[in-house]
Amino acid sequence: MTKRAAVIGAGIFGNSIAAELSKSMDVVLFEKEAEIMTKASGKNHFRHHYGYHYPRSQDTAKESIAGRESFEREYGICILPPFPNFYSVVREGSFVSPDEYLRFCDSVELPHPIVSPDPELINPSRVALTIQVPERGYDPIILKEICQKKLTSSGVDLRLGSEVVGGNISGSKELVIRNEQKEYEIGFDFIVEATYANTNTVKKRIGLPVSKRQYELLELLKVRIPHTPFGVINMDGPFTSIMPLGYDGAFTTATIAHTTESVLERRVTNHFDDDVCSFGELRTNKERIMQESTKDFPILRLAEFLESIYITKIVRAHVNKTDERPTEVVDHGNGVYSVFAGKIVTSVDTAKRIADMINQK
Repeated sequence: MTKRAAVIGAGIFGNSIAAELSKSMDVVLFEKEAEIMTKASGKNHFRHHYGYHYPRSQDTAKESIAGRESFEREYGICILPPFPNFYSVVREGSFVSPDEYLRFCDSVELPHPIVSPDPELINPSRVALTIQVPERGYDPIILKEICQKKLTSSGVDLRLGSEVVGGNISGSKELVIRNEQKEYEIGFDFIVEATYANTNTVKKRIGLPVSKRQYELLELLKVRIPHTPFGVINMDGPFTSIMPLGYDGAFTTATIAHTTESVLERRVTNHFDDDVCSFGELRTNKERIMQESTKDFPILRLAEFLESIYITKIVRAHVNKTDERPTEVVDHGNGVYSVFAGKIVTSVDTAKRIADMINQK
């Protein structure tokens, strides 16, 4: 008799897991929103991580490096063409020195040619080291299209507008689902929770232990810059970053994030904190974000503001010293699993890991 699995959450991790599991069983993918990938997977800095971002957590860097091959094999068409991309160590306030950063790159075998970029792009008085990197970005629209096609072709039963509001994971496994028409109960052989921002809410509803997390409500700025595409991140402390989204022949559309000014709210809690992550009444800090970012990247004085992008970022609690962002996979027993995602680049490896764990059962 064919086994049946439920995957909760249609972000990049849930989509990848559902498609992988569908090779060996029937899969139902529940998503409370009206479309797939409307939250963190579709609203972020769209950086295709090579590992450069994590000099204080080699495990996170190595996980990103290891995940690239499988991600590019499955989703490579969404990756943007190469563009000049830079990582700088800020002169003041960095958690790593220039020498420490170079040693980190050596230790994980990442190329790191030292360069002196156009001072209009990176203010030389603000940085102590700049390297050029091959890291690229990805197009979230294309990534979403690929995911949709994979789910359709693999026969995954995608149920949009379907929220998990309860369930039982002891003995037989049932989920209580609510949509616009009704509330119903449905049973499964396996359940995988992969909701990211809603992880503690869903865990509590179905009887899984919750974990303390750091919740942040972030504001990214979408702008138009009169320049060819480029990317830059000043690190490793209070820093600014720019990632391109597109180019029309005269202007680059890009997103800007600042590690302090972009954070509108922050809480450490073991449940989904509506005070932090509610998108009902949003304030803006765009003036301060632009002001501080322009100090790092002078060309932003010519930028045209387009819109603010609000996202919820969830990370492990109390990891500010190491900045670690590993992908966590937990086997809760009785065929129930949860995934707390790290970097998008690890999504395919994580899906295969989950499938191996379940198939071995």
